[in-house]
This record gives sequence, C-alpha cells and structure tokens, in this order.
Amino acid sequence: MLRSSLPYCLASALAAASLGGCLAADPADLGHGEDAIIGGVPAFSASLDAIGSINKLRDSGKFTQRCTGTLIAPTVVLTAQHCVEAEEGDPPLTPDQLEFAIGFDSVAPKRRIKVRGFAAEHSLDEGGFVGLGTDVGVIHLAEPVTDIKPLPFASFDPARVGERFSMVGYGVQDTDDSPSDPFFSKRLTGSATLRGPASGKVLEQMFGSFEGFLRHLGDLRDFDEDEATLRQLFDEITLLDNEEAVLGGAPGDANGCFGDSGGPIIKNVGGKLTTFGVASGVFRGTAQPCFGAVYDVFGPTSRAFIEREVACPLIPAAGTCDGDVAVRCADPNEGAFRPLRNDCATLGQTCGFDPATHAVACVDPS
Repeated sequence: MLRSSLPYCLASALAAASLGGCLAADPADLGHGEDAIIGGVPAFSASLDAIGSINKLRDSGKFTQRCTGTLIAPTVVLTAQHCVEAEEGDPPLTPDQLEFAIGFDSVAPKRRIKVRGFAAEHSLDEGGFVGLGTDVGVIHLAEPVTDIKPLPFASFDPARVGERFSMVGYGVQDTDDSPSDPFFSKRLTGSATLRGPASGKVLEQMFGSFEGFLRHLGDLRDFDEDEATLRQLFDEITLLDNEEAVLGGAPGDANGCFGDSGGPIIKNVGGKLTTFGVASGVFRGTAQPCFGAVYDVFGPTSRAFIEREVACPLIPAAGTCDGDVAVRCADPNEGAFRPLRNDCATLGQTCGFDPATHAVACVDPS
C-alpha cells in the first residue's frame, strides 16, 4: 500500500541495538516503496476522490506516484512528513517537484493540481516509530478544489481500540509492482484492526507478548539476532505517546506497505467519512512484503499543527516579514489560529526577529 520513495526505518528505536539505524543496509534490499496495500481491493468510487496520489517529478521528466494524501480543505492535503522531505543526501524538495493527482489511477488521473508549498510538523522531531517524532505534513495547493468535499479529521479515541478501519493508498495488491499489473498505480483500500492504545511497545501490541513475538519471527524479516537482543528490540521499539498507533497484522487484516505513505485510515462516523491518521511506517514481512503498520493518529501536537496550517497556510511558526509588516499566526490562547499582520512602520520600526524569542517582531531599523 504505502507507496513512498523512502524505505521504512526504525532509526531512533534501534539506534542502541545491533541493527543500527535502519533494518537493511543494502540499498537494493530496502524496498523503495514499490509495494501497495497487501490484501486490499480496488477503490474506484468517486466518493473517495478526496484521497489522491502525491506524485513526484522524476529524473525522466515525468511525475510518478510517491505518496498518498487526503484533501482536508479546498487547498490543503494531509500526508506524512517524510512525503514532503527529500531523501537523505538529496537536495530539498521544491513545490514544482510535487503534484496532487485526483482520481482512481495515479498515472491517468482525472485532474492534476500544482503545489504552492508544503510544511511538516517539527516541534517533535525525535522518537516515534520511524525516528521523526510526529510524521505529519501538509501540502498547500496552488488552486482550490471546489468539486470534491474534503474529509474531516478526528483525533485518536482509545475507545476505538479493536475496531476496524479502512486504509487507503495507491499501488498494487502484491509484490509484482509492474505496469502490466491491472492494479498498478491504482487506489486500493483494505480493512485493518486498531491494535492498541497510542502508546507502548509496538511488538507487544502486534503479538501480545515477547513469547508471541518469538513465535512469529518467521513472519518478519530482519530479526535474526540472539534472544537477548530481540528482547531489547521488543522493549525499545515504542510508539510516540498519544501520537502513534498500530494497525494491521491481525488475522483477516490487510497490511499497509511501503507505498501507502501519508495515506489515511478512515471510518464512517455519523454518515461522514472521517480520517483518523496518516500512514507512517511498517515492518517488512516474509510471506507478504509488510506486516502491520504504524499511523500518526493526530494527537495534541500533530492536530495543533494541522489546524494551524489550515488557518495560517505557509506562515512559519516563528512568523515572517513582509517588508515592514510582521506576519504571524495567532494561537488558541489568543482566541483561535488566524493570520495576523502588524505594520511596524506605524511605529517608525521595521520587521525583524527578536533574538530572545527567535520570533518575528517590530525592531528598530539598523
């Protein structure tokens, strides 16, 4: 399912273990997002067109599928942080390198929308399943989408543990990611179970206990350490409290995989399709490419970031200067997220940054 160009790593969780930063060292073995939702079915319906493909401009000069995103406002697409950031060693992404493709087929979409800019949540930049802290980003479109109803989003609710959700993403149903495959580049959906609370040990939620994890080693790749190291991994691979949750891996579940990055988990709530998280990371499987998935589930940090970006698109957290005008976003303590413009020239000053607060301010001209 998750179709990112990035491999899924467990960087921070494994840093102290013998596996090092990533689960696989050979680039040929990393699986650069060439798999899709495993066990899913095609999602043809136009009622799901708020969920589209995030395509990246490749060296060939063509845009090809990179991640999945969800329209949550006419000009705002919700995705994963790592979908709007370049791979290690590459130059930063620019807006002209991405597009939002609407429709069932990412290769032949109904419409392609250019990107004005993007942002990622950086107040929590460490920890979490893939080592990025909160793995949430947004894309701001160059023009509004007015003929598709955006999906609402909701925060994690521990009362929903054990419930079934639908994953949605682009790609193929199995390991044969070939243009000849009838489901290549297509939007798929699959059902998965929310395994536990948004905290705790990932492997414990997936397998119930350390002994259960050992019994399932044959279902997982990359875990070939001695028992003491496996115990260390069992204890150290943890979720970011209130921000991440485990889905999939249970009998009857579809499983997210490398190509579903940024794709939503959704559920019909009160007659409205609602997204409850974005796909972040997976374990690599044996019989199937991936086994279980971790989603960012819009805890307090990521939800505040999303709401802020919808209200104040592309205004940095520290604010910015527009000539002599200090532009910033008000926070809920000031009533609500909303853009503010303070004309410093009326004070005989200009816009600058306060070295004490590292935020935009009116300062004396130099």
